[in-house]
Amino acid sequence: MAERKSKNQKKKESAKQQPKGRLGPDIWGVVFLGVGLLVLISLVSHLVNPADNILGPYVGRRLSSGLVRLLGSIASFVVPLSALYVGVTLFRGAGIAGRMLFFTTLLTGEFCILLAIYDMPAMAQADRIFNPNFIGHLFAYLLHYVFGVHRFGPYFIVVLAFIITVAVGFHINLRLLCGRIWAGIVTAWRWLAVRLRGAMSAIFAPPPEPRTAGVAPACNDSNAAIAESEVERGPRRSKKDARAEIGGKDKAQEEEDEAKRRFEEELAAFRQKRGEPIRIMTEDERAAAEEAQDDSEQDDDASV
Repeated sequence: MAERKSKNQKKKESAKQQPKGRLGPDIWGVVFLGVGLLVLISLVSHLVNPADNILGPYVGRRLSSGLVRLLGSIASFVVPLSALYVGVTLFRGAGIAGRMLFFTTLLTGEFCILLAIYDMPAMAQADRIFNPNFIGHLFAYLLHYVFGVHRFGPYFIVVLAFIITVAVGFHINLRLLCGRIWAGIVTAWRWLAVRLRGAMSAIFAPPPEPRTAGVAPACNDSNAAIAESEVERGPRRSKKDARAEIGGKDKAQEEEDEAKRRFEEELAAFRQKRGEPIRIMTEDERAAAEEAQDDSEQDDDASV
């Protein structure tokens, strides 16, 4: 609550301090916005139909043609865009950065010179300044006294000045920017190299050998054929190892058959006992029966 009261008090004090009879920044913001929109509409209409501007002969045709003659068809749009920027800034109540306007004007002039350098040989031959883009052609005409009809020197100097202006005006670290650009170039080159390597290997790869169904391909290398046969047969073993392995297999088979026979006999005995009537035996009778069963099992083992 206290903060809100203090803010309201500051607004009231600023309103009291503002002298009466003067336009506030919001009003100036609306004015600049209107001017910027009018100039922008005039330029667009001039590009569409130079003979008949939608805003009439004065605000429309003469204003747009004057800006085009002074700055050229492209750079002339900087004027309405700058006016719109100033209008929005004032309407929001923020201050206008004079530094930004200065560097914007400087960049506009350098851009006009860049566009006019192409006509420098023709201007030197005709010995006059061309229109439109009078500002750019004026500086380009002056540069031809230093560089003659050659364009490389003026392009180099103006592009270098343009880069320095952008870096200083927008606080750009050129070292960091160059490092990022170089990293991007290296990444793009590696990606392109991988793609080219894959494409070249696919193009120049030897064609596969044709194979006939049911017929094994012939092998010209005898060593390769021997190696393949040895892999299929496995490691060589001696006759003694083979006989020991056969004997072990026979013994295991006999033990398995014996276990199976015993199981079948026990199962048959269990089924036989299951069909007999239930008898109640005393301890002596049970001991005698168990002894008889043990004797019979011993006899069976002895017979085996």
